[in-house]
Amino acid sequence: MPNQAIKRWTKWVERYTGDSKPACISEALKSEIKDRLYVIFDDQVKVEEEIKVVLAEAGVPTIQNPFYQGFGKQIRSLMLRGISGGQLINEVDVLLNVWVARGLDRDVLERVRNTVFAIPAPASP
Repeated sequence: MPNQAIKRWTKWVERYTGDSKPACISEALKSEIKDRLYVIFDDQVKVEEEIKVVLAEAGVPTIQNPFYQGFGKQIRSLMLRGISGGQLINEVDVLLNVWVARGLDRDVLERVRNTVFAIPAPASP
């Protein structure tokens, strides 16, 4: 697991386990959540690193990286919610257009979509 993922997981454990935390979450559930988060944080960091590589290859200024990362996080969120197939392609196309309207480069967003997530462009009508 990359160092960044370990930090995220550790912060979660510190925040949500301990004597002063709400008792509404059972210890068994906390354990299950910790196991799931360990995997989720690891995957998220890997995606972020892949996006950084695409951005570096495209020559995107570092100050714009968080915006492209936000686009990637939204795609990943859709995938984690179980959206797939044609619906995923259409949803990602909408996201891409939103981020273009916010001023990001369409070509770079398409590279992130294609390279990092392997999602094809929608079919032309």
